[in-house]
Amino acid sequence: MQEVGPKLTNPECVFWLDSQLPDGLTWGTGGEDYNWETWLTERARPASLLLLATNPYMLFMLLQVYQDKRAVPANRGQLFDWFVERLLLREALFAWDAHGQRVVRQAAGESLLTGLTELAYEMQRRTATGREAGALTALPFDVVAGILDERQRYQAASANLLALGDEVRFTHQLLQEYFVARAMRERIFGPPEEFQRRGAEAQRLRAETIWRAQNWWEPTNWEEATILLAGLYSDDCTPVLLWLAEAQPELAARCIVESGAYTPEATKLRLRKLWLPRLTDLKRDPDARARAAVGRALGRIALADGTPLDNRPGVGFVLRNGLKIPDIAWGEEVPAGKYTIGGDKKAYQSFDERPVTIQHPYRLARYPVTNAQFACFVAAPDFGDGRWWRGLPDKERQIDNPYFPYANGPRETVSWYQAVAFCRWLSDKLGYTVELPHEYEWEVAARWPDNRFYPWGNEFDAAKANTRQGDDVGEPTAVGLYPHGANSKLNLYDLSGNVWEWCRNKYKTPDDEGIDDSDAWRVLRGGSFYGLADFARAAYRSGNGPGNRHYNYGFRLVVVRRSPSHHEH
Repeated sequence: MQEVGPKLTNPECVFWLDSQLPDGLTWGTGGEDYNWETWLTERARPASLLLLATNPYMLFMLLQVYQDKRAVPANRGQLFDWFVERLLLREALFAWDAHGQRVVRQAAGESLLTGLTELAYEMQRRTATGREAGALTALPFDVVAGILDERQRYQAASANLLALGDEVRFTHQLLQEYFVARAMRERIFGPPEEFQRRGAEAQRLRAETIWRAQNWWEPTNWEEATILLAGLYSDDCTPVLLWLAEAQPELAARCIVESGAYTPEATKLRLRKLWLPRLTDLKRDPDARARAAVGRALGRIALADGTPLDNRPGVGFVLRNGLKIPDIAWGEEVPAGKYTIGGDKKAYQSFDERPVTIQHPYRLARYPVTNAQFACFVAAPDFGDGRWWRGLPDKERQIDNPYFPYANGPRETVSWYQAVAFCRWLSDKLGYTVELPHEYEWEVAARWPDNRFYPWGNEFDAAKANTRQGDDVGEPTAVGLYPHGANSKLNLYDLSGNVWEWCRNKYKTPDDEGIDDSDAWRVLRGGSFYGLADFARAAYRSGNGPGNRHYNYGFRLVVVRRSPSHHEH
């Protein structure tokens, strides 16, 4: 790192807490900060142990383990295994073999581990219905005395595993969750003799008993322990994923991303087969919050080559000569001709009824542009090519991260300028012109074929669009999650709700669709997850300055058939 200004007083705070380098510091060559950007990405990676080092207790564990092992564990589960083992070695409850190469697990240490595992599970069982994730749990001393004898309590306290008093608790919440994970492993995957030891009433723990079908997407306080459980299967966490797959898809996806354990490609493909149909299965998951959680599960996971697990046409990308190209699926064609727009009295920001002429046949994209698709542009070697940014403000080349980064969700936090640059770049890659739709094109398609008020008909239906009037998902959902809210005639989804969609024309002078950096407002259509039902009416007009990047602003594409060569695209 090159210092060109005053020294930092607490540099460690910069590395672990700050999102940007202080003024006067660079980390890279030629004044660029690409090393810092790389560091930020690695620091924030959910499965990275670097993230754990922001927690003082976890940092202490890492250092203690490294002193003995001269290695960093693969994940949190393995870290806790090694750390607890070290504590028991220190208390002479485990021992090294004669060569100092292998840990001998002595009976006293194994008995203590069994007791601590039962203690953690009892704590978890008593608070399983809580909704405050991460709340530290304690048990009355007399309850603990029925699980751990006096000597074991002393050993656990000496090893700094338990804090004793009128109430007994683990010295750190993460330790408690680790021992809960051990208890779960025994109750889910333990050998038959383990259940015989527990008695005739002992049954294997089923995911469906923790995450009930009627509200499985809501947290139950078992989530962190389950991710640690996956980490205990470091070489292959498939057993944990399949245990979760039907009952809690989103947590299974978090296990893949956050546990640090290995997941075979075959397991990911198996999960895809289970989860994709549930995105649009209203009988299986009538509550949109359930389908949204399935969408997030699919949107979190990628295959080894970076391909999103959600492989529906129009959602991800294709690889061409090593370059990722967005895979755009088009709706049905709208013919050229004269149409009527506006005239919806409940859409108080709309045109009065007026005729418009569509000069050329066109097709809208089936879905808004997704995070996975926009990321192709941002990561492209020619992202900075001046052809894409001609006439646009230079500051627009600085891309903000999406608030909701799931690969199959609509790309939000994107300005009109950036959407234009994306269209120019993609047109170059596809060999034909794609652009933002004019709002006339957008409204005609949304109201096709009978000038309806919503894409599905004339009456609002909260179950057909992601708005505040629905199941209140509270964020953008995976595209296409509301199949009954589509314009089925044109095969177009998410025209109402989810995210507002930029159009290419100016708000005050709608016939002006010129591209410039004048900051004249551009049109937004369709409403969003954050908006009311009236905003989602097909005739409703909104707008904002072209440089605005809101967490509910996205865009979709249009292709206009100006020549026969475009007809088949």
